[in-house]
Amino acid sequence: MKNMLRNIQNAVRWTLGVASVLLFASLASCQRQPPLYLVDRESNVEFETSRIILDVDVLWEYELSYDWRAEWSYGWDVFDDSLFGSWNIQEPGIFNVRRYFTGEDPYAKHNSVLSSTVYGTRIQDKYKLGYYDILLWNDVNTIDGVQSLHFDEETSLEYVTAFTNQATSHTSVPHHSPSYTQPYKSGYAFYQPEFLFAGDYDNLHVSDDPADYDSLIVETNTWYKFVPIIMTPVTYIYLTQVIIHNNKNRIAGIDGSANLSGMARSVNMKTHISSEQDVSVNYPMRMKQHVILTDTINNTKEDVDIIGGRTITFGLTGVDPYQITKANPSYEKIYQSNIPNYLEVNMLFNNGRDSTLVFDVTDQVRERYKGGVITVHINADDVPIPGKGGGSMFDAEVEDFEEETHEFEM
Repeated sequence: MKNMLRNIQNAVRWTLGVASVLLFASLASCQRQPPLYLVDRESNVEFETSRIILDVDVLWEYELSYDWRAEWSYGWDVFDDSLFGSWNIQEPGIFNVRRYFTGEDPYAKHNSVLSSTVYGTRIQDKYKLGYYDILLWNDVNTIDGVQSLHFDEETSLEYVTAFTNQATSHTSVPHHSPSYTQPYKSGYAFYQPEFLFAGDYDNLHVSDDPADYDSLIVETNTWYKFVPIIMTPVTYIYLTQVIIHNNKNRIAGIDGSANLSGMARSVNMKTHISSEQDVSVNYPMRMKQHVILTDTINNTKEDVDIIGGRTITFGLTGVDPYQITKANPSYEKIYQSNIPNYLEVNMLFNNGRDSTLVFDVTDQVRERYKGGVITVHINADDVPIPGKGGGSMFDAEVEDFEEETHEFEM
């Protein structure tokens, strides 16, 4: 998975506004630019206009101690692309920028915000003298034009909260997923968010001192300051797969979706810390039959059926997974949590009846707190065929699911 996510990192790494003359020219190669001059710290010049260029770097550094490809047996084909979206994250070209002006007090409360949506890869604007706090995140782009993410900017000007809404039995889940069904363990499910990155810069000082700036355009007496901002992920990917051994068509299909419980309800875009409230995330799943599973250690092959899918989440509750290390308290918090993680999949059996299979994947999710592969193995002979139910994989009632729900200890 490290290679894949390194590719993702390469796909989404870019720089907006650069300090070197060479790169500055390349970003604006279609426009004639006046020359840039280094600041003469001892010159007596009149200060007229300041412009701030946000130098943004979007990172997905994902250090994994295991080979995700060796664990991921489901694979990925063209139909999976249409169902779940592509492996690769598209390079964002649109950004949401929030500027909070605090006057001459860098620690003052936010009482106003200047909002803008910036197109292209160069974030540049005029600033008046004083202090600013900056927050930005990528604009959302989905394969079907339906956005699940919402942003709360009204509760407080000190932060922005990203969240998704609760799905209902009459609401279709985005990205071509079928209708939602009520989770067995954790109430109602919520839509999965889209890929989201956020970055901030506090106490940006815009002064009238030329020594505070990086360059000058002499013709307009405009002073430029380059501000580094690193955007890191606030959503995390889980690849889930249920490998069915000895099936022989006992489990004939699924209803096309699954729920992963114990995930955070929302995330603070300023701190990147997820909410303490946990929910189930609903996402599409697909069943592939007759997949050849190769055991390279024992040099054997097995014909299995695999139910697989990809979900995007806000991660575990109450932490910033990107900043977790074994040396900080968040690491201990993950393993001390009393919130379990269940993978719930509704399956159709060869007698036309439905049954919801529930798997406790808590240990795996906590181990993969930045996302990763979650694998469940079941023997079809151990799964009881339901004698009651909705009669088809689309018509079963909630009470029937409860009656025919089977929980498996991992």
